Amino acid sequence: MPELENHRPDDLTAQGLDLAASLVRDLFVDFFGSLVPGFLFTMITVPMIVWTGATLLGKTPGSGPDKSWVSAIPNSVLFTLLIVVSYVVGHMFSRRDPKVPDQKSLAYILRTNWDDLSRSVVQPKAADRDRFQVESGRGVAARIRSWFEIRRKARELAEGAGGQFPYSHLRTYLSKRGLDHLARHVPWDGDSEQIDQRSKLFINLLKIRIQFRSPRKCGDIVRNEAHVRMMSSVWFAAQLLQYVWVVLLAIVMASAYHRQQWSPIFKFSQGFPSSIVMVLVTLLICVTVLRRAIIYFLHYQRVREIVYVLATAHASLLDGNLKIFQGFDDGAAVREGLLPNRRPPPEGAVGITSNGDRSSPAATPEGVSP
Repeated sequence: MPELENHRPDDLTAQGLDLAASLVRDLFVDFFGSLVPGFLFTMITVPMIVWTGATLLGKTPGSGPDKSWVSAIPNSVLFTLLIVVSYVVGHMFSRRDPKVPDQKSLAYILRTNWDDLSRSVVQPKAADRDRFQVESGRGVAARIRSWFEIRRKARELAEGAGGQFPYSHLRTYLSKRGLDHLARHVPWDGDSEQIDQRSKLFINLLKIRIQFRSPRKCGDIVRNEAHVRMMSSVWFAAQLLQYVWVVLLAIVMASAYHRQQWSPIFKFSQGFPSSIVMVLVTLLICVTVLRRAIIYFLHYQRVREIVYVLATAHASLLDGNLKIFQGFDDGAAVREGLLPNRRPPPEGAVGITSNGDRSSPAATPEGVSP
């Protein structure tokens, strides 16, 4: 039987490994998670705004008397300024709640797997399942109608309370995939009164406990969290880029129309800034495709993050961290045979002994309701 506590080691080597794990986490989750989307946004937006402004003013970027002071700035200063600005801008994206892109990704996954909704991590409650039934029907008109109805109901499920991390039917989702040993740790179920216990604090507290007791087991958790943060930040950056491109494109077209360089039927005349329009349209298409691609897989990454946290916490429990699920699943240590059953049985109860025979009274594991 393992020790009752798994204290953090006191030797310098273990403390150094713990410090290194913390630094790696900060580097991946906080620094690169903010720098990458900020760098993407800054490196694309600033040149396009400068180019658009110069085109509207009839000048060539980087020419004229103002060029000398720019070239006089050392490259190291420009690079440092770029990193700082990118980090600050990206930090604003990374601090945004990934709930919005996650729910859009969830809605996409629900509608593509609508016929297998019973295995999804978000499902309608038992009382509402009839309302979410969609008849396919025959004929083109019926299929189009059912397609729109599935999209509407999938969006309703994803944007409801059950679609928020860590999802209403997480226990059912794990059980359907044979992960009952993890499902038993989830303190809520979508079809029971325990749904009020659903909270992201459940996952966050497990992360804190794992990091405090077993920091060297946080590698995969850190990578998954960093991936989710970075992809959601890139999604928000691409969304803002879409707005910027649309505004710049509207300004260029309005300026060209004001100068009578094109007619309302798009007959371009000489002097029309066709190159910048083509670049803006191409970038607009690229960021739209990028946002769409992130939607295809972001929700899977968030579910994977939950599974990694639960699996790591379960492994930590087996290693002797018996209080890892305290407050959520108090009977976990007893159920896994890591602690003896010391709770007195209720009077007159009938149970099963270790050899399979029925006995009276029945023993109830400590911390588990009879």
